Parts: sequence; C-alpha cells; structure tokens
Amino acid sequence: MNNNTKMNSERRIIIDDEVNLKFIINFFLRNKILISCFSILFFVFACIYSLTTKRIWEGKFQIVLDTNDPKSNLNIPLNPLALGNLSNSSSNLNTEVGILESPSVLLPVFEFIKLKNPKKYNNLVFGDWKENLKIKLKPNTSILNITYRDTDKEI
Repeated sequence: MNNNTKMNSERRIIIDDEVNLKFIINFFLRNKILISCFSILFFVFACIYSLTTKRIWEGKFQIVLDTNDPKSNLNIPLNPLALGNLSNSSSNLNTEVGILESPSVLLPVFEFIKLKNPKKYNNLVFGDWKENLKIKLKPNTSILNITYRDTDKEI
C-alpha cells in the first residue's frame, strides 16, 4: 500500500507539471467576445493612426574621408608609443566632418534645391532644412554617414 501511494503521488506531480490545453481552450472560448472586441478596437486605432501620420522619406549615402596621411590607419603599430598618432588622425577626421557640416559647404546644396522649384521651395529656410540633415562619423572608421529625412518626397 505504501508503494501504491508513492506511485499515485508521483503521477499527480507529473500531471501537475503538464500544460492543461483543455483549460486554456475553454478560457479563450469563454472570453471570445471580449478578446474579439479588443482586437477589433486596436485594429481600428492602428488603421486610423497609419492613415493620419505623415509619410517621411529618407535618403542616405556614405563618404569615405581620406586623411592624406602617408601612414595608413589600417596598419597596427608595433611600437606602443606610436598609438598617439591614432588620436591625431581622429581629430583630423572630426575636423573634416565639421567642415562638411559648415554652412559654407551646405549652402550651395540648399540653394540648388531652392532653384530646382522656386515656387514650391520659396519659403524653405536653411536652418529648418539643416535640421533634417544628419551627418555622423561611423565610430572607429573614416566613413561618414549622411542621412536626410523630410516629408516632401521630391527634396
């Protein structure tokens, strides 16, 4: 009898560890109206949201900046004291990025866009245009990522 109770208790433990699919199916069947209402409600809100948001177009490209150094950054220096040269090339890259972000470089591009369609872009302001332009240097490389996002597809 003692052996029988041990086997029964082991069976109960095994049964308790299993997933009761019948219970889960009954739960969903009992609450099908509530689940359906929430699903339809969220679907309608998602459709309304997607139809009312403005479309944003994005254009991007990459530029590889040349540091014009006779030493390439790809060579690993054998001398630990030569590691100081890497920080110098990094500051040169940051300087080049700063130059490319400056209005003296970007203003001709802005003027070209305004001349493309003067009636449409007459009210376009340089500051607003530049806010949509993201210029970032890829970390630990000499690759410059340039991205422009706007609601006007033609720009």
